[in-house]
Amino acid sequence: MDTQLIIGTQVDSGAVAGLAPGKFNRHTFWCGQSGSGKTYALGVVLEQVMLGTRLPVLIFDPNSDFVRLAEARPETSATHAARWAERRIRVLGPGGDEPLQVRFVDLPTRSRAAIMQLDPVAEPESFNASLRVGEQMRSDPPQRGELLDWLRRDGDPDQRRFVMRLENLGITEWDVWAWGGRDACDVVDENHDATVLDLGSLREPGS
Repeated sequence: MDTQLIIGTQVDSGAVAGLAPGKFNRHTFWCGQSGSGKTYALGVVLEQVMLGTRLPVLIFDPNSDFVRLAEARPETSATHAARWAERRIRVLGPGGDEPLQVRFVDLPTRSRAAIMQLDPVAEPESFNASLRVGEQMRSDPPQRGELLDWLRRDGDPDQRRFVMRLENLGITEWDVWAWGGRDACDVVDENHDATVLDLGSLREPGS
């Protein structure tokens, strides 16, 4: 491993500017004024981390800035382009390698409750129904388009209210659900050199 990740030169002296790769196991605060080049500079750092270390990189990309990370710039030398082509980079999103999706039942209980806008104290019956539904879906998962009918089959009044909430909020129509397929965690666990989650591609509910 190189002793430094070279990211440019210092303005005042022209000396090489580098970062110590061993420090990337700590929190880093990256700041600057709007338009100052934060995204570009971060891209340089990410490239150097991927080329100079074995650290897997996970990018939460709210503005879709790094969805073309796997592509070398046209002006890149053939040598460097070949090195970059060896990197294993996965982009999850509309224009990526596969969709950015998650499995609802694998989300933490609090996350599922937030999506459903459920308060365990104010709405204990519906909240409890959501817990029971989660367990049922793990043991007998419905297919896409079958969930609402699948939930109505028992005739449980609390479960019917749960179905109404799903319909009213339109949650089952969100594209983000993987249902029984692969989700983002499956891809991250494969330990690629970099995984980009294109959060900028996600539509807000109701849009």
